[in-house]
Amino acid sequence: MRRALVAVVVLFVVLAAGIATVWLGSRWIISVVTQKAGPAPVRRVGQAVPPFELADLQGRTWRLTDLKGKTAFVNVWATWCAPCRKELPHLQRLYERVKDRPDVVLLTMNVDEKVSEVQPFVAKNAYTFPVIPAHEYVRKTLTTTGIPRNWVIDAGGVWRFDEVGYRDGEDDWVANAERMIEEARTPQGAPTRPDQRTGT
Repeated sequence: MRRALVAVVVLFVVLAAGIATVWLGSRWIISVVTQKAGPAPVRRVGQAVPPFELADLQGRTWRLTDLKGKTAFVNVWATWCAPCRKELPHLQRLYERVKDRPDVVLLTMNVDEKVSEVQPFVAKNAYTFPVIPAHEYVRKTLTTTGIPRNWVIDAGGVWRFDEVGYRDGEDDWVANAERMIEEARTPQGAPTRPDQRTGT
């Protein structure tokens, strides 16, 4: 009888742990689209970007070291994220403007759990920017959540911008993105945006 009781308790603990894992995973996904446009609440500006080695949908392997010496604009998105879907056409426009620049690279990190759903979405919308399935990397990198998200990384692999969210009617989205890229090309310590200098 006692052994049976112990077995039941152990089974309950295992099931509870499994349920907690699933719930926490879903919580991360659900909370992803609740942020408004603006600087991320956790300050990453000035910090080194964690290294990565990830393959994009075309099979090309991307490493953080590949970006050394260049300014990188990285968009984090998902196919089921409504604000992301609104932002992506702007991102495509930006990509067309910077893709031939030797000093700038634009790529995206997709956080869909089902990678098989990403390629059809990209093809349907005729997006040509690089798409890297990066669910686990982004989940481990972000201590707070929120997408769409735009990172601007300088030539030394340091975050210069970490913007989260998208607002309707952002006709100047591309101009703002290009401004961030140009600011990130300047040495750290040069005049920049107030929210970067003060962390507010």
